[in-house]
Order: sequence, then structure tokens, then C-alpha cells
Amino acid sequence: MLAGLFLASVVSLVSVEMAQWQVEAASRPLSEMAIGSHVVLGSQQFIKLNNNGLLMMASTLSCPHGKMIAGEHVRCFDCPADATYDSTEITCVCNNDGFVWDFEKNACVIAKIPAQGDQTNCTQPVGYMDSWDDCASLAELETVCLTDRRDYRTYKVRKFADNKCWMVDSLRFGGTAGGIDGCLAYGGEGNFTTAWCEDSGAASCTAGGSNSVEKAQETFFPGYYGHCRYVGTVSNTLYNLYLYDWVAGMQSTLAYYGSATTFANTQQGICPTGWHIPTGKTSGEFKILANSYGTTAGTFWTESDKWNSQFSGNAAVATGALSAQGSRAYYWSSTAGSTIYDASLYMTGTTVNPNFNYSKRGGSAVRCIKD
Repeated sequence: MLAGLFLASVVSLVSVEMAQWQVEAASRPLSEMAIGSHVVLGSQQFIKLNNNGLLMMASTLSCPHGKMIAGEHVRCFDCPADATYDSTEITCVCNNDGFVWDFEKNACVIAKIPAQGDQTNCTQPVGYMDSWDDCASLAELETVCLTDRRDYRTYKVRKFADNKCWMVDSLRFGGTAGGIDGCLAYGGEGNFTTAWCEDSGAASCTAGGSNSVEKAQETFFPGYYGHCRYVGTVSNTLYNLYLYDWVAGMQSTLAYYGSATTFANTQQGICPTGWHIPTGKTSGEFKILANSYGTTAGTFWTESDKWNSQFSGNAAVATGALSAQGSRAYYWSSTAGSTIYDASLYMTGTTVNPNFNYSKRGGSAVRCIKD
């Protein structure tokens, strides 16, 4: 990677050969040279590649790791962590679908930014969730697909009558790219104690989640509070959903079972930067949405081109077992109903309650909303 291994040697050459450089460049600094200008440093030839002063070798080069791009010029590179080297094509191949290697940035970037968002299968996301800020331009029910930069998962985002943009796929964040996905690693069927309480065991962790400040500090993967549960195949239906306790949803030790804390209207929680957990109760964002579309499940909430409820069920408080997958849905708000309950959005196949008291020790899905 020229920006790493090879660029370091170029910088060294520039400092050592500064007098010769200024002779070759007619005493002009690099910033004043035209792109494409050649210069000789010692026995090697270089070409100015861009205005950042990056130089490309214009002579034979033996790369430290054998990775190079051949042609009139050659350049060493190393592949980024989320890509694999292809020795046949002499390039980096990104490990995540929808991304391609950007040679100049030496990073995997979204392959294509279409003029309009992909409204079907999210194969062409329009950008990253943490940098996208185009909600105002969308029409009601218009959909775009955005990628979470933390793990490269892509989600549908849709604008509703409340004039806000919501995720209409439930969040599936269990760990950063290249790290352990805690939900997948510890959250399988029949593995509840490990999933919810990590490696602390049933003796020191209340089934269903944390019930003290100390236990609230446990993590389902390094760097994040709370516990997570993966919902895979249930009754031959692939749900591929993640359930979080309230500590995980809010990403705060103040969200433990027994705390009266109600979080701010823009509590980011487990959501990407620039997004937040919806507010609850009678004046919250869930209620405003219900006022716009009603509380009969079949007219808005269950349709795939609208709210797209996936009926992820819950992770039960008493035993921690997965429950109600396919028949009920629970979504966290950032608003505490009491010291032990959250004011959640709850849904059956027929009705919707935007102010439902659900235990903070249970596991619910998360839908993020744009700030």
C-alpha cells in the first residue's frame, strides 16, 4: 500500500534528496507541479499522482508483499482489513456485497450511488447511515437503502406521514466489522444464558437481563452495554432478527431494571450516529406515527411496503426463551414507563399499542429513526 509501506519510503527519499528534488523540479515545491510531472529521486523515477503529493513509481519496483498494479506505472499496495487480495486480477476484492475497493482511498466503498434509492432488495444503497441527510427530499412512503458503516449491513429506510425517516428493517447490529458479532456468537436457540448474560452464568445474572447498575455494565460484545439475542429460523421461517434488552437498546448503565431514567428525545442508543431510538408514551414518536396511520395492524403496520413489521416476538423475562415469533412484535422506545417497564410499541396481527408497558429485562427489536 503506497499510503503505508511504500509512501513511508517515498517521504524518506524526499527528505534525503531534497536538494536534488528542487533541481529536478526547477526549485518548485511539489504543490506547484502539474499532475503527471516526472521527477527523479536518486535512481528511481516518480510521477505526481494528485494534489495530495502522492507519487507513483514510473520504473520497475519489487513490492514488499508482491502486490502491485502493473502498466506504465507500478504501485505497491496492501488490501484493507475488509478485503481479500486477488492474485489473478492483482487487486483487492471487498468481502461485503455491494462494496468495491477504491484504489486511491485504499478502502472498500459503496459500489454505486444510484440516482434513486433501491426500493427492492437493497443491492444498491444510496449511502451510509451516519452521513446520509436527505430525508427532506423524500416523498411519503418513498424508500432508500442505507448501509451501517459499523458492520456494512444495509437497511431499508422509509419516510412516513410524520415527515420523518424510519428504518423499516429491524436493526441487526451485534458487532463491528472484523470483530465478533455477539448476537450470532452467543444468541442461538437454547443458548439464552450465554447470550443474555454473556459468560457470567445464571448464578450471577438474572434471567432476562440486567437488574442492577453493575450488571448493566455487562456487554454482549466488547465496547457496548447490554445483551442481545439472535432470532434465526423459527417454525421454518427465517427471521434473521436481533432482540436487545433495554440496556443494550439505550446503551447506558442508567437503563437497568429498576431505574427511573427517561432518555432524551434523541437518545442514539444502539443506533448508528445521526439516528436515535424512537420516543414513547402518549406524545412520543410511536404515538404520532399511530395517529397518522391508525392502530389496526393490517392497514399499515404489517405491509412490507410500509412499516414492514417482522413479528420478531420477544425474549421472555421469566425464562429467557424466545417467544411469540411470527405472532407479536415489540419495539423499544427511549421512554421509561416506570422503573421496571419501557413504553414500547407492541403489535399483534390485528392491533397496535404505541404505549405498551414491557419489562426492561425482556428482549425487543429496535427500529431507528433519523435525527
